Amino acid sequence: MKVFVSSPAGVRVYCEVHEGQSWTVFLARHHQSTQENFTRSWQDYKKGFGDPEGEHWLGNENLHTLTGGETRYRLRVEATNLQGEQRYGEWRVFRVAPEDNRYRLTVEQYSSSSTLGDGLNYHNGQSFTTVDRDHDTNPSINCAVHHGGGGWWWRWGWRWGWVCGDVNPTGPLHLSDLHQDPWEVMSWVSFTPGDGRWVKLSSLTMMVIKS
Repeated sequence: MKVFVSSPAGVRVYCEVHEGQSWTVFLARHHQSTQENFTRSWQDYKKGFGDPEGEHWLGNENLHTLTGGETRYRLRVEATNLQGEQRYGEWRVFRVAPEDNRYRLTVEQYSSSSTLGDGLNYHNGQSFTTVDRDHDTNPSINCAVHHGGGGWWWRWGWRWGWVCGDVNPTGPLHLSDLHQDPWEVMSWVSFTPGDGRWVKLSSLTMMVIKS
């Protein structure tokens, strides 16, 4: 079930209701008649963009306002691969720092009951990077550009090859198994826990709730 409410930041947000609990969605990706462009500037990712009823990013400033205080928030991710298989993952701690700390990510305490692999552990503690603000750990490569243009908490390193992370939630939506390297489009490493392959996704939702 979906509902629309006003967040503490005064922003209209989309919520998913699971078992009577209302989760605030901050990233929604799926096929629609006109796909949202996620190759965006720092300011766009700061403010948020897209339609709460469709593909959207809630905004880093809103994420900090929501999660950066004393109240603890947890994260839920729901993902679907190109074959229609659905999986979910939960993390008991999710927090986004203020802009003067480059919206640094804290994501910890992965739930062992999750059916989606812990692709976020490698990104824990990283600063946010966009195509025009490079805050990743490689001084010569902008990871947002390297992974198709989407803003994210990128970290350069050896992960089954030299890449910037284990997930690419804001990469272009590509619904074919052909031609495109999976790390350049919306994808997730270890879609099945323990399996280190990159898997392309057809939909993805990331949401938070008070612990």
